[in-house]
Amino acid sequence: MGIFDKRPLAFILSVMLFGFVAFASGEVWIRIACVCLIPLLLLIIILIPSGRRALGLSSLLLLIAILLSFVYFDLWFEPEARFEGAVTATAKVRSIKQTENSNEIILDTSSIGGKAFTKYKLISYLNDNTASGFYEGDIIKIDCEIRNLDSLGFDNAESYYKPQGISGYAEIIGDITVIKDGTPPLSSHFSFLREYLRRRAVMTSDDRTGNLTGALLFGERDMLDNGLRADFKAIGISHILALSGLHLSILALGIGKLLSLLKVSKKPRTVFIILFTLIYMAFTGFSSSVVRAGIMLIISSLLFLLSRSHDSITSLISAVFIIVFITPYSAFDLSLWLSAFATLGVVSVGEYKERNNGKKKNIFLIMIDWFKLSILSSLFAVMATFAFSAIVFGGYSVLSPISTMIFSPLVDLFMYLSTFQLILGGFIPIKIFTIPLSELIYNLSELLSGLDNVYLSTSFPSVYISAIGCTVFFLAFLIIKVKHKKSAVTILTLVYLSFLGISYIENISYCSVEQFEHISNNECSDIIINADSERAVISSSSYDKDQAYATLESIHKMKYADIDKYFLTHYNFNIPENLDIVLSRIDIDSIFLPSPRNEKEDLILTRIRKVTDQFGCDIQFYDTGNLSVGEYRFELVYSGIYGTEPVRAAYTVYTDSYRFTYLSSGMLCADYYNDTMDLIRKSDSVVFGWHGSKYKDKIFLDYSTDKKQIIILNSDNLFFTQNNLKEKEENGCEIYSHPSDNVSNCMIRR
Repeated sequence: MGIFDKRPLAFILSVMLFGFVAFASGEVWIRIACVCLIPLLLLIIILIPSGRRALGLSSLLLLIAILLSFVYFDLWFEPEARFEGAVTATAKVRSIKQTENSNEIILDTSSIGGKAFTKYKLISYLNDNTASGFYEGDIIKIDCEIRNLDSLGFDNAESYYKPQGISGYAEIIGDITVIKDGTPPLSSHFSFLREYLRRRAVMTSDDRTGNLTGALLFGERDMLDNGLRADFKAIGISHILALSGLHLSILALGIGKLLSLLKVSKKPRTVFIILFTLIYMAFTGFSSSVVRAGIMLIISSLLFLLSRSHDSITSLISAVFIIVFITPYSAFDLSLWLSAFATLGVVSVGEYKERNNGKKKNIFLIMIDWFKLSILSSLFAVMATFAFSAIVFGGYSVLSPISTMIFSPLVDLFMYLSTFQLILGGFIPIKIFTIPLSELIYNLSELLSGLDNVYLSTSFPSVYISAIGCTVFFLAFLIIKVKHKKSAVTILTLVYLSFLGISYIENISYCSVEQFEHISNNECSDIIINADSERAVISSSSYDKDQAYATLESIHKMKYADIDKYFLTHYNFNIPENLDIVLSRIDIDSIFLPSPRNEKEDLILTRIRKVTDQFGCDIQFYDTGNLSVGEYRFELVYSGIYGTEPVRAAYTVYTDSYRFTYLSSGMLCADYYNDTMDLIRKSDSVVFGWHGSKYKDKIFLDYSTDKKQIIILNSDNLFFTQNNLKEKEENGCEIYSHPSDNVSNCMIRR
């Protein structure tokens, strides 16, 4: 379509954005490619006389962008490289957020160690007593050590905090002195106002409707039903729940229509929309996607006021450029790029319509044209973000274009009605409309997400390459001038449908193959089974955050997007948080637990139910008798009672010809030794798990069996006697001691 045709500003800003963001990635090969691109452009200038001015300008701008990226991210952005050891810092308390075990503090530094250019945003964690001595807006002096974000000790810390502009972790090693009492920042007042409006929405309707109102109108998603989040993810419309330009556009359009009905002329109407946009951006905490949309809307409105014309493409690229220029760390904000590329897909359809279709007076033809453009908008938005789905998320929904078409008008209507409900709900019973509409959104999303093979994995090489190729092909369609645009759109649609076909066939074919895999390392001990169209995970571990992410990684490596049965072998107070992490990323039908045997296990079960109820996940107990996955049968041999004994667990998975057994090290203590040894002798494969590692006494295994066993020793206190080890090796047994990741799948049934 040639979106840069007669748009020199959009082209210039795009070149600078590309250079800045690509070089900021930190990948050596990408940086080398960026630098090599400059002499390549200069060589083209020498060889090809035409277009010298544009290519020369592009080379200069690319060089400037690369230098700016290097200065910001390499010379300034990593404070731990500049400040080694203890330093004294002066900072403003940006925010204080209470977490489960501590208080998360965000600090804006103004001086660190007396050095210049020391304005950083740092994160720290303090206990309740220490954090109670100051408030948001206070100026404080601290003695601290500045470390990188990875030192926080959890996975993806850097990728989570870096897009927020947080560049380091400040570990407080001395006293905290309040230099000046400050007034709370404006953002905290808006935060209280958002929470008040969410509660008002609940009071004037019901919990589910009110919380959905809070999420859609002003981004208060903490109380939103997690099941709805999971359903929206499965059908590919998570962007509707994430506060973004979509919501700002809906509200701005509604205000514009209302003012038009009140006979307000275009210029005052445009000025009012600009003012509303600025207020809404501040009210929602300057979310990157809202800011992107807000700036785009303001630029478009200003262009109209100055020249009575709109240019959505230039407005969009200018908005992204301004955001990255003001907050360079936005280069790492995935939500910004998802929002920007999806918007690019949508506005390019508007351009296609403007340049290729005349006005049709026939109502029937107008409806057909609207329907076709709605489908194209959904398809273009999906194609523009395919690469992100493949690289970052590892999966996508086949229903995304259709779901977007269905839910967009429903959400538009719900937002308008909810706005009137917040204003007039105390006088007019608008809830008679909002409650049924919210229930329709909940129930319809649950129905669609329950369809088989809705969410597919992109972990297959062919699917991965197709997804990236589809996005590249789409962007080429936008950039290159195409004479026959309708034919190009048809080809794009066929490419998309081909991608769907490849994904569907790959996923269905792979999931039809029987799998039995054991994943064992210092974070998890999981069995993953796929048999007779059923998938299950059997997990026995500490059930903490690290285990949750390790289990998710194992499932993703197996290329599964959903699990039918999730077996847990014992109770632990970490389970609710563990399940919240797992269920928010994987669709699980049923969770199996031992029946609770004391008050502590009853309490843990109550907390577990609070999590599973939100995700619509069923809880069953081992005494229900439904303990099979295809031909595999599961038996929990032993589960330690929480609070009365150390962690112990033993289970076996077996078929008519094969038996696998898992044992925690505590199962080899004197009270259980004989029964455990009988179970071991019967098994083809045995894992001695690492959890229950409180047992430190050395135990030497010495048993005979006629089976050629596969044995994994993960417990530090377990050993074979010299003679028994030699005997097993001579009999063809395979023995692994603390296997590394590259042999963690050695338990696949032979």
